[in-house]
Amino acid sequence: MLDRGLLRGSPDQAKTMVCARPARRRPRVRVGREVMAPLNRTEVRNYAASVLLGMVVMAAVVLVVENRALERLVVGHRPLEVGEKAPRLVAADLAGRRVELGRGPAVVIFFNTTCRACLESGPGWEEFAGRVPGVSVVEVSADGQRDTAAFVRKHALGFPVVADSTHRVVERYRVSYVPLVVLVDGEGRVRLVQRYGQRTAEALAEVERLVGSGGVR
Repeated sequence: MLDRGLLRGSPDQAKTMVCARPARRRPRVRVGREVMAPLNRTEVRNYAASVLLGMVVMAAVVLVVENRALERLVVGHRPLEVGEKAPRLVAADLAGRRVELGRGPAVVIFFNTTCRACLESGPGWEEFAGRVPGVSVVEVSADGQRDTAAFVRKHALGFPVVADSTHRVVERYRVSYVPLVVLVDGEGRVRLVQRYGQRTAEALAEVERLVGSGGVR
């Protein structure tokens, strides 16, 4: 029952008060032992945005883990393309011997001494060099002579290693990331350009497949 005192105002006020109804409450949903109100549209949009952001972050984390050993050297390089002529360069390895880059069949591996994947891939390429005759293996370090020499001694690399401290070779081969493998065929053309991170086995298998096909020599 309405209080008479409330009706002493104008008829419009009284009508408003009589017709006014309490705001309708959202139905609640029971989840287990707890009672929860359903989400409105704004809350649904915010929740969906949070889920999407979480998926993007997870994808980024997976990408970083997958390529965590790739180290960026130079920004903006357009990588070599399969079929183009490999740059012809003459350099000296750590022992002072002449090394001709761009003549094949050859595997040229770019690395630096702080790259974890470069370190882990060394034995695989060493085994490849001894198992596949007729295909030379050359490693090009993006570091100086001293650091590269210490790296080679520590890990007992048997193939020629060039210390490219001035990045002359890196620039000509348009290397942006290490580790990177470039396969050059007998005509001096690029047959494979692959930055492989932790996937050394995949890179080795692809090089061996191309060499075994007979089109590299």
